[in-house]
Amino acid sequence: MHFLRRSFAWLGLVGVSTASLSTDATRAAQQKPAFCTPTGVVEQSCTNLDWVNVERDKPFMAERIVTSVTTAGPEVQLAKHAELVARDSAGRIRREHDLTSSAFKSPAKMAIGGIPSSQRDLNIDDQGELMSGLRVDILDCFNGKKTELTPSSHVAIVQQACSDLPAFQPSDHPYSYKFTRFLGTTNPFDGAVEDLGYKELQPGPDPLETFRVRGVRITWLGKTRDGDWNGKPIIVWELWMSDELGVTMLWTTSDLRKQVETRYTLQNIRKQEPDASLFSVPSGYKVSSWQ
Repeated sequence: MHFLRRSFAWLGLVGVSTASLSTDATRAAQQKPAFCTPTGVVEQSCTNLDWVNVERDKPFMAERIVTSVTTAGPEVQLAKHAELVARDSAGRIRREHDLTSSAFKSPAKMAIGGIPSSQRDLNIDDQGELMSGLRVDILDCFNGKKTELTPSSHVAIVQQACSDLPAFQPSDHPYSYKFTRFLGTTNPFDGAVEDLGYKELQPGPDPLETFRVRGVRITWLGKTRDGDWNGKPIIVWELWMSDELGVTMLWTTSDLRKQVETRYTLQNIRKQEPDASLFSVPSGYKVSSWQ
């Protein structure tokens, strides 16, 4: 767990280096929102996105299927759940995920994914059962705003950056640059980065719907403290990224010591404008600000 926390912290640093968040201190002092979150949590949420980019004019909706397979022990264990995502032309991102999913289950009936929804049923799964662990995050990075919805309690927490000019600036580099920039160099996270080149990936049933993706493999070797694993691969990431869409289409993480492999697959992708209501607080929610 410590390793993963450290790795995702590194991803945050990469995000900061490839997409800057700037503020004008003088103007912020003169003109602030009625409420704001001064801790920088909104800015960090925008820069620490690890598999979808904040980009304008690239709208889409998709399902992100998370499958975890554990081969240690006498029986193979499988866990699977869906995390749904949408991005509109303004660069706003909506992510829906069930925090309590721990066993195989079919994707829940959420607001996107080809299943009509008025948002009032966001906390109901496909068996009609309450999904108390469902959470929805809405990021509006260009306007410095983050909204967290808890459908089970109908509560919305809204965070607003304290600057009048959050000024999120997307990188001029392609999306895959956050990893390919370290090919052939000494990288800051002590893992070997290997170039897997390009390939065509078909994320859905339509054989005509393919994406050109760039792949990298990152391998971490064990240290002295890892005992028998010293000098051997212990963690392997394989990522296939679409610069066209600004997302990671396939991300496989393998913990070789624990014999656990987790696959994050983006599928059922529709390059269309999501309904604007997906990026607002539904009626009937209690709204509070986190300052």
